[in-house]
Amino acid sequence: MIGLTELLSAPSSDTPLIVVADPEDWRMNWALAQRVRAEGEMLVAAECASELRQLAGVRTLPPFARAHAGRAWATSQGSAPRRVLLPGAPD
Repeated sequence: MIGLTELLSAPSSDTPLIVVADPEDWRMNWALAQRVRAEGEMLVAAECASELRQLAGVRTLPPFARAHAGRAWATSQGSAPRRVLLPGAPD
């Protein structure tokens, strides 16, 4: 797992990565966010519902995900979001 800053300075690789960044960082690196959206999987915490629309391009109401309970939405290559439980999160 790496941060967005480390990804931008790292050499190109075909190795799958998990990139963690806050929504503002993704907006500042819009081209990279769009590449992840098109080619990979994007995970958006339930606390950031408005970013699901902005960053992942979701225009429909996603499945309910309780905020502050380790819930998130995952969308892969532009697919409809699905609700996921983050590892180590409380039930």
